[in-house]
Amino acid sequence: MNKKLFITFAMFLLLSSFVFAEEYDFSKDIASNVYLAENNVVVNKSIYGDAFFVSDNVVVNGLVDQDLSVLSSDFTLNGTVGDDLRVVASSINLNGYVFNEALLFGSYVTVSKSSILGGHVKIYANTVTIDGVIKGDANVYADRIVFNGVIEKDAYFESSDLILGPDAQVLGNIITSKTSEINSSQVHGQVINSEAKDNDGFAGKLISFLMLVVVGFVVLLVARKFAVKTTDAIQKRSFASFLAGLIILIVTPIVAVLLLITIIGVPLAILLFIAYGLVIFLGAIYGVFAIGKGILMLIDHKKKSLLLSMLLGAALLTLVSFVPAIFTLIVMIVIVFGVGGFWIALRNKPKKKK
Repeated sequence: MNKKLFITFAMFLLLSSFVFAEEYDFSKDIASNVYLAENNVVVNKSIYGDAFFVSDNVVVNGLVDQDLSVLSSDFTLNGTVGDDLRVVASSINLNGYVFNEALLFGSYVTVSKSSILGGHVKIYANTVTIDGVIKGDANVYADRIVFNGVIEKDAYFESSDLILGPDAQVLGNIITSKTSEINSSQVHGQVINSEAKDNDGFAGKLISFLMLVVVGFVVLLVARKFAVKTTDAIQKRSFASFLAGLIILIVTPIVAVLLLITIIGVPLAILLFIAYGLVIFLGAIYGVFAIGKGILMLIDHKKKSLLLSMLLGAALLTLVSFVPAIFTLIVMIVIVFGVGGFWIALRNKPKKKK
């Protein structure tokens, strides 16, 4: 993977671990850097400095004078970014102006007709729609690309489905494996054929991150209170959670295999294996919540948003996946803690009031 991309992605987690949380008044201009973890962030005025947001939803209608970095479910830019823009989000909508480079990781990325991106743009997503103007080079990696805007320099498109609209213009060269989809009259430079690449598996990791976020969101909708109990158990009873998780993960398959030996126990063994898989799956999700909650408490110990915890935990786990040597071990540890916390939360029923 490109070293700059790795460093940029790592920046989100490193910053969130060391910044101090403050209260900001977005009803007036702010003449300082802004670091904020909040459920909903709307900027209508100007920030004269860098801004770093971790949120469920971020909308920038005003000005961020320097760099803007966002980790969110949804991000919308209607205003202006004075320097670089870096975003990791499920949905990214750009309707404003970015003076310098833009690095975008998302499921759906839209650069509207009113948007102007002033520098080099890199986009990694499932679906990308570009109707605006990109003044620098553009590198776009997506399953589906719909391009009907203007790229003033070179364009590199890697996609299984590339569509160029009637207003599409590339003033430089266009490099793509889908040369048959290109109308040469829309390209001022050369149309260069390239071999399809998997970009070091980055697209797969991005999709995994987004799927983890979606599953975590569903878990919150269905069983939010239990998610709170489980993450609390993992954090407050860490050793007990780890021990319980280890015992469950080791003993359960042994019991299931022994049941398979007996004819009567086969149905029960099958149910046990199904339950085992489900508990591992949920344990991984709850483990991600606990990781994110730990990071969030470093930012501000008063914050208790499970949604932000999920985003931070999923991002950290995705980041670790770029280091295969430790990734499997980390995932196993997360699952052990998650399964143990799940078990403790399940057993600790609320006491009835006398």
